[in-house]
Amino acid sequence: NSNVKLNQGLETGDFTVEQLVSPEKKKEKFILLLSAILSFIFLYDKINLISKIIEGEYPNYKQIIPKESKTKIILNKEEFLSKIKIASIFSSNINDIKLLIDVKNQNILIKSEDNIKGEFSSEIDFSKLEGEDIKIVFNWKYLLDGLLNIEGEDIVFELSGNSSPAMLKSKEFNDYLYIIMPIKQ
Repeated sequence: NSNVKLNQGLETGDFTVEQLVSPEKKKEKFILLLSAILSFIFLYDKINLISKIIEGEYPNYKQIIPKESKTKIILNKEEFLSKIKIASIFSSNINDIKLLIDVKNQNILIKSEDNIKGEFSSEIDFSKLEGEDIKIVFNWKYLLDGLLNIEGEDIVFELSGNSSPAMLKSKEFNDYLYIIMPIKQ
């Protein structure tokens, strides 16, 4: 899973490479054309795949993926999503919601408040919660973006502290992970 480098530091993304080397495509012959507008055009028997070339050097995204977590939670995606949506209604102008993770009581308290709109507070109980207690604040819009793109019934939510990146991923599938930065308190 790495980018393909071509002449003079040009790269194309993983998705394009996976399409080229997928088991269905291994027997097919393809033609590669490099256009003047820095795009790849792959011509298969019945498929034309066009991919833009990525120019320049980009940071190594793997450096921001947390290597270990202090707290790991497995929870029902739909229940968590529902509570985040409700909490968003009562969030302040910076779209903040607070998550208070209590390992001893095996729950998460989701809170949001605004002087004009009021406040919201709700708990989610878990059978699978391990690690340390954490109080963390997220922008609900970014949290929602990650949750909406995760497939499966259950999610894994890994946290490394109240100011470190958190990671959301599916419990059932390993093809997607979402990194979210908390709002500093």
